[in-house]
Amino acid sequence: MRIAQLAPLAEAVPPKLYGGTERVVSYLTEELVRLGHDVTLFASGDSQTSARLVACAPRALRLDPRVRDPLPHHLLMIERVRSRAHEFDVLHFHVEHVHLPLFRRLAWFGIPLGVGASLLAAVIATHHVRGQNDGAFQLATGLAMLGNLPASLGYVGAVVLAFHGRWRRWVAALAPAGRMALTNYLLQSLAGTLFFYGYGLGHWGMGRAGQLVFVCVAFALQLLVSRWWLSRYRYGPMEWLWRGFTYLRWPRMRQMAVA
Repeated sequence: MRIAQLAPLAEAVPPKLYGGTERVVSYLTEELVRLGHDVTLFASGDSQTSARLVACAPRALRLDPRVRDPLPHHLLMIERVRSRAHEFDVLHFHVEHVHLPLFRRLAWFGIPLGVGASLLAAVIATHHVRGQNDGAFQLATGLAMLGNLPASLGYVGAVVLAFHGRWRRWVAALAPAGRMALTNYLLQSLAGTLFFYGYGLGHWGMGRAGQLVFVCVAFALQLLVSRWWLSRYRYGPMEWLWRGFTYLRWPRMRQMAVA
């Protein structure tokens, strides 16, 4: 995987003096490189790493007498990462809440663009007319698909912001489904094709309202099943297989009994 590690700029990675977070970033980065991942470390220029180093400050800010406020340096680093975000599969932030403006921007721009495209698609057509070459429905489907990416990025931004705000307790209820993301994704694909395609129930062309009901019911069931499963097992089934193939050994599946 292509992974970006964003370290605090107060100390080098690893720190020459004190720096708990920077030391953890160093351990994590070196282990990811050892496992064969393509890792890019955004850190101070005096850092030592076997990953690809992007210097976001000439030296550790705490040791630089010219630095009065570290915040601008971190904001510039975040902006630099934002401009290169398409190069990575994972962005791992270790800079507390400094990255939240990036997710706020994703939410403010992504959700209106994505939802706007979906609303325009709904105005054009909301269902397929059986037995006809329905160009309007195909155009509407294409617009909705184009809106999926900005809407998804916007939703990610909104969830991250909610998790750092007053809605944290409610957003945390989604965590079990996220911990089984691969399993749930494959189950959604299986259930969706069996429900909509001709070799299953054949509901292709269902109206948007019906699709919304289907999505809500399916995801609610996945939330319940994910919570039940993870109360007994450490990983989802596909996550367990993926982890075993990655590390070439099978991890323990069952949760340890609490005495």
